[in-house]
Amino acid sequence: MDKLEKYNDKVQITAKYDGLMCDIEVSVWVDTKGGISGCFEMYDIDTSGEYIYAEGGLWFDRREPYWFEDKEVIFELVDYDGVYELPKLILYTLKDHFGIDVDEHLSDVIVFKKKK
Repeated sequence: MDKLEKYNDKVQITAKYDGLMCDIEVSVWVDTKGGISGCFEMYDIDTSGEYIYAEGGLWFDRREPYWFEDKEVIFELVDYDGVYELPKLILYTLKDHFGIDVDEHLSDVIVFKKKK
């Protein structure tokens, strides 16, 4: 199997977000340049997306490979659109299912540098 073939996949889950059950879909595919691209969609089930709705694109770059648990990580999330902040459910799906490095986007710590 081609090393990138595992990225041609779609994940559909139902999970609680902001107190409501939501349908979430994350798709990743191999692009024509030997990299990967993706998209996501998320909406609450009760109102069919009137209360919670998000969709957008996902862009990845190759990185220096490393192993996390049993997965080789060779891509990292570098950009996205459609939302101000990517929901953590999407980030964890990228990390857990696809083995993509999203740690920069999961950080809740803000570092301030002291002026000299």
